[in-house]
Amino acid sequence: MSYSDISRRKIIPVISGKHFAEKLTYPYLPLLLDEVLISYPYADNPDLQLPDVDIWVDSGSFGLIRYGGGIFTCDDDTTGIKLNFNSEVMEITPMMLLDLQEKIASTAFTMDIPALSGITTPEDALEKSVLNACWALENRRKRNMRLYASIGVCENFQIWKKYVQRLAEEDFDGIAVGGLVPLIKKPGFVKKVISELLSVWGMDRPVHVFGLSKIPEDISEKCTITSDSSTWIRYAASGKDTEGHLIIADPSSIEIFHCALNNLAAIGGKGLSTNMFRGIKTALINTQENPGR
Repeated sequence: MSYSDISRRKIIPVISGKHFAEKLTYPYLPLLLDEVLISYPYADNPDLQLPDVDIWVDSGSFGLIRYGGGIFTCDDDTTGIKLNFNSEVMEITPMMLLDLQEKIASTAFTMDIPALSGITTPEDALEKSVLNACWALENRRKRNMRLYASIGVCENFQIWKKYVQRLAEEDFDGIAVGGLVPLIKKPGFVKKVISELLSVWGMDRPVHVFGLSKIPEDISEKCTITSDSSTWIRYAASGKDTEGHLIIADPSSIEIFHCALNNLAAIGGKGLSTNMFRGIKTALINTQENPGR
């Protein structure tokens, strides 16, 4: 898949494979959008069933900020993470990540290491992220899989751009920036991050910004910028659309499913056809799970 296959502005829905309503949408996803994103902790499941669309896979290292954990040095001198996940500690190495990505992914993100208080400084985290990215670039085997270098944000732009420059000099298909979700209420800063990034990275290769439900306006249309969000299913569970507007109060399971499809259609910019709605009833009847309230 070439760069031109990616829309200039696009939000990639995040899936986990654990939500009942989410899994019911899978047969309809190819009619609504082209790709979804799943993080390694959810994708590393032998029983996982994936929808028939392009799969983007990231490391899930942001979970260190959200759930806690730590980092460790691997035998190949890369840096892995120990993530508190589902009441257990999950160890993930760049090698494990790349192996899974080459099995299921059309687009892969390298393992960035977030700055963690008492564990790693911002600059040390950047260095480890760059080394992980370069290791993946050197060791990847699946050449038709797009590989994005992932790096966390740093408020010292002078230092940060030196590491972005190192990645820009390598043959990555794109670059991804993490750590902006806690700063989402500072839209001016988010725009500044993207602007500073583009000043070094350039406009020719795509940029992905992790975790934004909206891509900031006033960004040059010359560059391709994507983001990802799970709001489509989280909002659906509360009967809301992608803008957070209430559609159905206290929704039943069937209504959550309808809201989820509506949200996916809105993200993909496509409408729901009559034939799709005819199939919805069949999907609900055939399921073995109870769709009651």
